[in-house]
Amino acid sequence: MVLQTLQTIEGSVLRLRFVGRFDEDAALMPIEFGKVSRVEIDLTEVKSINSCGVRSWIEWTSKFPKSIPISIFSAPKVFVDQLNRVAGFCPDQTKFESFYVPYYCELCSSSENTLFVAGNHYIGFQIRGLRTPLTCKKCPDQILIPDFSGATYFAFLKRAA
Repeated sequence: MVLQTLQTIEGSVLRLRFVGRFDEDAALMPIEFGKVSRVEIDLTEVKSINSCGVRSWIEWTSKFPKSIPISIFSAPKVFVDQLNRVAGFCPDQTKFESFYVPYYCELCSSSENTLFVAGNHYIGFQIRGLRTPLTCKKCPDQILIPDFSGATYFAFLKRAA
């Protein structure tokens, strides 16, 4: 699936939504910042990112003016993994508004990604977590277990704080 970029402008806010895979075929469009005062990026539908996609992302975001804040919404696990592996993956002015956290069921081995939202599940790099345990959709009496190491999975928040 070729990466698609959907772009809208509301006032001075540029909203971008990516659909597909960040890979060697991903062509990230140059942005004309003109009157843009803020960039919001929705990653909900990003399926994967490989080393070519990482390089393209870093080159593309490095052209963003430092004075323009970037907000990331709904970062999937594949994106969070790169945030934790690659220094400088996102510019310093990036704020993470929400990202997905993986959980799994020990009984049936199904997995589920739960959206963590700034101000609700975390503030800065302080994780509040979930107020109620998650239960498996296939095994309703089974509580889902975190499928990550908290020390490493949330590390990108400290760099972004």
